[in-house]
Amino acid sequence: MPTFNSDSTNLDIETLRRQIGRFGPPDLERVYGYVVRTVRPRQGEFLQTGSAPNFNGGLITLCTCKHSMRASLTPAAWKKGAWIAGFTSWDKDFHKQQSLVYLMRVGEAFESHADLVQELRRSGRSATVDAKDSTQHTLGDIMIPVEASIQGDERFSPAAYRTPIPEHIHRANDEDDSWRDDINYVGIGGRHAAMLVGDVDFSFVWSRPFVRRRNPQPSRPYRQWSLSEFLDDLEGVPD
Repeated sequence: MPTFNSDSTNLDIETLRRQIGRFGPPDLERVYGYVVRTVRPRQGEFLQTGSAPNFNGGLITLCTCKHSMRASLTPAAWKKGAWIAGFTSWDKDFHKQQSLVYLMRVGEAFESHADLVQELRRSGRSATVDAKDSTQHTLGDIMIPVEASIQGDERFSPAAYRTPIPEHIHRANDEDDSWRDDINYVGIGGRHAAMLVGDVDFSFVWSRPFVRRRNPQPSRPYRQWSLSEFLDDLEGVPD
C-alpha cells in the first residue's frame, strides 16, 4: 500500500469531490485517463506488478509507462492544469468494474530522467530518488545517471545511465531493452516522453475499489476529459 496521509488515500466519491473542489473550477482542467494493466486484484486489494505509476518515496511518479501519452505534451504544458487518472481493467477479474487506482494533478514535469533526478536531489528529496531507484528496486521507475550532472542530448542516451538491476521488470531477459526506451522514447513530432510527478496536495491513491466509472469503456491508449466531465463519470462503489 502506498504511504500517503489519510486525506489522500482510499477516499470515497464525495470526499474526493470535496478535495478536488479545493483547487477551484474544474472546467479548464484536463484529465488524461488510462488503464493501469499492471495492477491486478489480490484478495480484494490492488497489487501493482509494474514499475509505473510508482507510489514510493511519498510522491506519485509516471516515468516508465504510457510513453506516447507523456510525449503528447511538453513538460511546460503538462504543468498547466493536467491530471492523470489510472483505472483498473474492467475484465472479469475486476467483476467488470473499472475502479480508480490513482489520480494526480501534474505538479512537476521534466524532459529526462537526469533532469528529474537532479531536481529531486537539489530540493532535498534524495530519499525519494532512492525509493524509486531502478538500480535498487525491481519496480523502480527512475533511471539513475552515471554522472551527477549531464546535459543536452546526453540526457537521452541509455549509455549515460546505470543499468537497472537484473531483476528489474523492464529487464525480463538479457535481450529486453525496454528500460532503454524509458530513457529515450521519442513520440510524434520528435518530442521525448516527459517525466511526470504528482502535486502532493492533489495526489490520491486507492488500495481497493472505492470509486469507479459509471460506464466502463475502452480508453486505448488513453482518453481525455475535462475535470468536470471526469467527475461526472465517477460514482462510489457500494459496500
